[in-house]
Amino acid sequence: MTGLWPPGFRRASAQQTPEALDWYVPERAQFALLPTTSAWLSVAWLDYYGEEDKAVLAACLRQWHEKWGAEIVASWGTMMQFVTPRRPEFGPDAVNLAYQQLTLAGNIGLLEIDLARILSHVDTWFLHARP
Repeated sequence: MTGLWPPGFRRASAQQTPEALDWYVPERAQFALLPTTSAWLSVAWLDYYGEEDKAVLAACLRQWHEKWGAEIVASWGTMMQFVTPRRPEFGPDAVNLAYQQLTLAGNIGLLEIDLARILSHVDTWFLHARP
């Protein structure tokens, strides 16, 4: 399986723990101040490979912020990281969120239902799209 999850990762199951999904630690960080008070508008100044329309990406980020408090905390060009204080409950909301994330991030490499299950257990989300 390629994409967001490390080699050997299997689809989520009842035995899968959220700690197993906490895999990415950046080697170094840079800091940027952006001229906005709304994190979801930050995409106007950030490049993301998976973005075809900044307005669509901003609309998704706004919805995620309103529903789950999701905030973008990092961007690497082909990947974006978010933290959220609230998780979607597994069901229609989580499946819809998974659909949105898979649409924006073609390299996650999971089925929609598996990503929905994972999103209901983690506080950190990633979008990953690469050439």
